Amino acid sequence: MEKIINSLNLTYYKYDKENKTLFYEGKFSSRFIEPEFFKITYHLSSKKIDYKVLKDKTIKFGYSQLSLKEKFKTYIKEITYKK
Repeated sequence: MEKIINSLNLTYYKYDKENKTLFYEGKFSSRFIEPEFFKITYHLSSKKIDYKVLKDKTIKFGYSQLSLKEKFKTYIKEITYKK
């Protein structure tokens, strides 16, 4: 995982090996953080790496299964868009 993270040359996000998370340090404007965030999520998706974005824009690795709440939300979205 570290090899992949290091290859991205991230400026605002830092990797925490212990918790297997990517988080941003400091109080930067979303104008600076968002492009890097999209770069990270695009790269992880293209490599088919399981991750989850938390409410504070922290990226947690190793989420291969959705929680019951997330499954329900996904189900509701599918029903809504099928109409």
